[in-house]
Amino acid sequence: MINDIKNRFPFSAFTLKMVALITMVIDHFGMYAYSYALIDDPTNDILRQIGRISFVLFAFTVAESFVHTSNKEKYLSRLLLFGIGIEVVYYLINIAMGYQDSGVGINIFITLFLGALTCYLFELKGWKKLLFLFPLLFIVFTPKYIEYGFYGVGMIFLFYLFKDSSFWKVVALVIWNFLCLNVMPPLFIHLQEIFTYVPTNGLMPANMLIYQQLSILAIPFILLYNGKRGYASKFMKWFFYFFYPLHLALLQIIFWLI
Repeated sequence: MINDIKNRFPFSAFTLKMVALITMVIDHFGMYAYSYALIDDPTNDILRQIGRISFVLFAFTVAESFVHTSNKEKYLSRLLLFGIGIEVVYYLINIAMGYQDSGVGINIFITLFLGALTCYLFELKGWKKLLFLFPLLFIVFTPKYIEYGFYGVGMIFLFYLFKDSSFWKVVALVIWNFLCLNVMPPLFIHLQEIFTYVPTNGLMPANMLIYQQLSILAIPFILLYNGKRGYASKFMKWFFYFFYPLHLALLQIIFWLI
């Protein structure tokens, strides 16, 4: 039945990226509008809930891109350079607007890079394979929160690990959601009552835990993925890279002016 639906409504990697991009804009619009008190709680909830599809699809397409790219090192370099570039630009915008704290936060490229790096290190031979744990530990112990944290990097790695099965990707997503959103937060809170220092920067913010449960709404898109790249051009390749920082900067400037 799923194969019949796939043939009738084929979801290529390009289609998934467009869905991710649209839901991301909806999510970020809600975030900025609410922070400037332009929308009420119910409206904000709806917009943020729609946006929960976005990261899962980005994580999925990054894992797919890593598997199929002809030059993994070059792919990693692009993600890292955009991550650093966005952080610098975002820092300058925040300083210009008078904000003091402009550390890593709204910068999905850092998360995507660390996720792809985890996959890359896992492909090394022998004992070097264990280096794949480094990005995960970095997420946990870094003093600044990185968007989606341990949850996001781990999701990319799981999609890569089960690259040959849509079914197991979905199973992994459901289990990972349950562990990261329902088990780990209360566990870490309990550990903080016992030990002097327990790193929690790798966890998602408490106010996002309920919203993120709805990331399972991305499951139909994953199941309908046809394994094909879809529409491809040099313009669209760079469009997906540049759209993220440009739309964030534009939203921030627009709402700041309002």
